[in-house]
Amino acid sequence: ELSTKDMADCVHLLEILNLDSPAAGDAFFEVSLAMYRELQWTETQLLESPGTIEYEKISKLFFLLKRVISSADTEEELLYEMNRIRSVFSFDAADIALRCDELAAPIYAQALEGARLVDSTMLEKLRESLGLSKQKAIEMHLATFQNELAKENRGDMEELGTILGLSDTEKEQAAAGLTRDLFKAALEIAIKTVIDQSDVSTEQIDNLKQTMMQNWIPPETALLLVAEAYEKVLTVPIIQSEELSTLLAMHRAVLALGLALAPSTTSTEPLDAKFRNMYRQAYTTAQIGDNLRSALAIDRSDAESLARLLEIDAQAVNVLLKQVLMSRLESAVATNNASPQIAEYPQELVIECALAVYENQLKKIRRK
Repeated sequence: ELSTKDMADCVHLLEILNLDSPAAGDAFFEVSLAMYRELQWTETQLLESPGTIEYEKISKLFFLLKRVISSADTEEELLYEMNRIRSVFSFDAADIALRCDELAAPIYAQALEGARLVDSTMLEKLRESLGLSKQKAIEMHLATFQNELAKENRGDMEELGTILGLSDTEKEQAAAGLTRDLFKAALEIAIKTVIDQSDVSTEQIDNLKQTMMQNWIPPETALLLVAEAYEKVLTVPIIQSEELSTLLAMHRAVLALGLALAPSTTSTEPLDAKFRNMYRQAYTTAQIGDNLRSALAIDRSDAESLARLLEIDAQAVNVLLKQVLMSRLESAVATNNASPQIAEYPQELVIECALAVYENQLKKIRRK
């Protein structure tokens, strides 16, 4: 296993021998030729399998060459020496870069274990001295951040994120798999309360916002998570057991929760879709028609709200509305007592339905 001592010893030896970079490159080249002669009859699988002695020998050669040459020379000189030795083993540049990262990673990981005790500048200097690629460093920073998030006593994650140089997007990415489940659990509790009480408290909203901020959950993601929690909590039995007015009050409270967590959103469709899908699971098409017809007879506003949520077009609603109005008018004729609710309907519709009722009455008279 490679250590920083190996690197220091190699550089110190070159200094003792007073070798400049071209001479050092020649020395590494001679070593690579000797290593090739030693390994030329070795099975390819052993040369290309991480963990084998043969694989580690070659990787260590390239790593030390890269660190020694890059410590004092230009990128062009490093590239020349790397290509010269690569040609001996017929490896491509990507494979060598991967091997060097594999050797540098364990050393860098030790520093990351105490990341809170260092600063970003110290980590950057270590990365440069190890030649660790930027991509590999970011990958390790995200893993470190995730490991700390998973701890019960995780400390100041904002400070750790700064030390690791993580952007908000990267912190969101690291938190995605760990903290969102916790946030969803908190959302489910809040939505259960909403469904029970058809209301959401300011305290609940504030607590959820605090959780969002602590776990780098952006508002647009929060709205989708509210929808997922809503789908889990809103069940068919709830839909079937509650009056329409109660269901709509529940839904409006959930919308209020979603909008409070994502105030800049322009659409509540993710939440509307969950209600719509669950309602359609609870009732057949014919039952939905009956429900709407009944709702129109009780509270037209609620019925129209339900129709919009279920994406039932206005023409279909108008047909049901005519049926309800016709029934009211027929009842008014039979009892000689007009319902005051008739006055709430559009005048044109009342006239249209009244004429239809009148024609039906004439037909009955003629049949007699």
